Amino acid sequence: MEDSFERKLVIIFWSICGVALLLGIVEAVLFHGYKLLIGTALITLVTIDISTKGGKIIGDFVFIIIFIVLAIGGIKNMVTSKPSPSYTLYFNAEEVLNMTGSTGDKFVLYDESTKSFSSNYIPPDKLAKKQEEIAGVILLEKGSEYVGSYANGASGHRQYYKLSLLSTKTGEIIARTTVYGSSPPSSIRANRSDRMITGNEPSYDKVAASVSYLINK
Repeated sequence: MEDSFERKLVIIFWSICGVALLLGIVEAVLFHGYKLLIGTALITLVTIDISTKGGKIIGDFVFIIIFIVLAIGGIKNMVTSKPSPSYTLYFNAEEVLNMTGSTGDKFVLYDESTKSFSSNYIPPDKLAKKQEEIAGVILLEKGSEYVGSYANGASGHRQYYKLSLLSTKTGEIIARTTVYGSSPPSSIRANRSDRMITGNEPSYDKVAASVSYLINK
C-alpha cells in the first residue's frame, strides 16, 4: 500500500514537471517571462531526488515551496499581461525611413541592430501592416553605458534602449526617450573571467509602455 502511494507520488511530480514546462514555454514566448521555466528546472531536480529516494519527499519541502512561489508568479504574469505579437514586417527600409507626406495613422518598429521592421512593442490596434498605413516609425537603438569597475578590473555596464519616433509625414524625429535595464550586480566573484558585466535588458513591459507613450503624445 505504501509502495503504491509512493509510486503515485512520483508520477504526480513528473506530471507537474510536464505541465510546468509547457506553461513555462508559453510564458517565455508570449509574455517574455521566465519564472515557470526556472520553476520547472527546480521541480525537475526535486522530482529526480524524490524518485531516487523511492517517493520520499523529506528534505525537499523548501524547494517545493520555492517552486510554488515561482509558479504563482509565472501564472500571474500570464494572467495580467497581454500576449505580444512578434513577427517580422517586410517593408522597404529605404522607402519607409525616407518617407514624407504620409496619411497613415499606424506605426511600426525598426530595430537598428537587426536592420529589420518588427511588430514588437507596438499595440495591436496601432500596428501598421501595410506600408501606406505608416504614420511613424519607432527607431530602436540598443546600447550600454559604463557605471563603474570591480576589484578584479572588470567593468560594469547598464543596458538601455533608445527609442525615437520618426514621423513619415514630416520625415523628422519628433520624440525621443530612453529605457534603462537593471544595474549590473554590486559585486562579483574575484575569479570571474568575463571583463564586461551587464545588468538585464529593459523589460518588455517597460519598453512597450514607452513606445505607447511616444505614439500617443
